[in-house]
Amino acid sequence: MQMAGEMRLDTDPERAFDALLDPGVLERSIPGCRAFESAGDSQWRLAAELGVAGVGGRYQGTLAVLDADRPHTMRLELELTGGPGSVSAAISVRLTAQDSGTRVSYQGESEVGGRLAGIGQRMLDSVAKMLERQFMTRLAKEVADHVRSPEQGRTTP
Repeated sequence: MQMAGEMRLDTDPERAFDALLDPGVLERSIPGCRAFESAGDSQWRLAAELGVAGVGGRYQGTLAVLDADRPHTMRLELELTGGPGSVSAAISVRLTAQDSGTRVSYQGESEVGGRLAGIGQRMLDSVAKMLERQFMTRLAKEVADHVRSPEQGRTTP
């Protein structure tokens, strides 16, 4: 399944890049995230619980940031498995200065396996778009909060 989109963040690319690597920002942005812990440099283990139609269930997996070129690009790799099946995604992210903010554009591909693969494509597309919107909305809020008060217990690598 292909994914692509863009959003605008009200901060410069350096701060946006830092916020996108902040474990607290990521944890609070990922829909259904229940646990998020370091698994090494720019890698995390996570647990999530989704209650959405045929994809509902508990998932565990990893998120890794690869090929980071501060503050311009990064590649994200996500692997999740759970009772309903598995999800893997590879997403390229580009940050570009735009006016007084940053345009974040992304594109990638995801694959599903197990029972998830048996769900109709329209249903999967619909759920994926909903989760993508939730993530982006939360991320924009978290980045704004992070930029306003990064000293409030939030860390950047």
